[in-house]
Amino acid sequence: MKSKLLLLSSALLMLCAQSIAQSTSLTFANSGLLAGDLIKTHTADTTGIVQGPSGANQTWNFAALVVNPTLNTQTCVAPSTTPYASSFPTATVAISNGSSNYEYYKINTGEYINLGMVVSANVIPFSDPQKIVSYPFSYSNTLSDNIAATFVLGINTIRKGTSTTTADAWGTLILPSGSYTNTLRIKIIQDYVDSNLYYKATTHQESYLWFDGTHKNPLLNITKS
Repeated sequence: MKSKLLLLSSALLMLCAQSIAQSTSLTFANSGLLAGDLIKTHTADTTGIVQGPSGANQTWNFAALVVNPTLNTQTCVAPSTTPYASSFPTATVAISNGSSNYEYYKINTGEYINLGMVVSANVIPFSDPQKIVSYPFSYSNTLSDNIAATFVLGINTIRKGTSTTTADAWGTLILPSGSYTNTLRIKIIQDYVDSNLYYKATTHQESYLWFDGTHKNPLLNITKS
């Protein structure tokens, strides 16, 4: 199983995070992205890394992570400023990596929804968007949703599947940058099939994200597929 790990940079924590009381619940106020927010991440060596246990009052020690010094930056922008706004009319924010790739989301006080993306000018709007969380989202909460999309990547392709989000743990997260108490871990599992005239590809992806209620973006993201 391949894995990808993203570590939130200290620069982001200082520059664009909102300071609010720590909480083991996700809300629009402490995790809802808005135009103008920055997402700055570092990758890290994932050799031997596992996400650790679920449950209450856990301690996850990732202090020994070997972090890549290269900083990756994404910018949250108003969808209307992007070339593909008409394909995502209900989006409230788009995430840009500075090239032709975008992710579109509808985020408000009640929900956080993935509407689709644009990859190398290929527009992939979800006909059945992925609802990631309903606010507020607290420890032991779970949400399941169907996802579907039709897109063209050389050939017409249909994607169908499910997404399940669970707040499966809370506790203390230890990173090279320091310790973060009362963090909430969110587990997202996506299972979907992409099919067309020539092939059928099945994907299973697990993501583990830690939030501390102070920083909008996750302190740590471990994704396996």
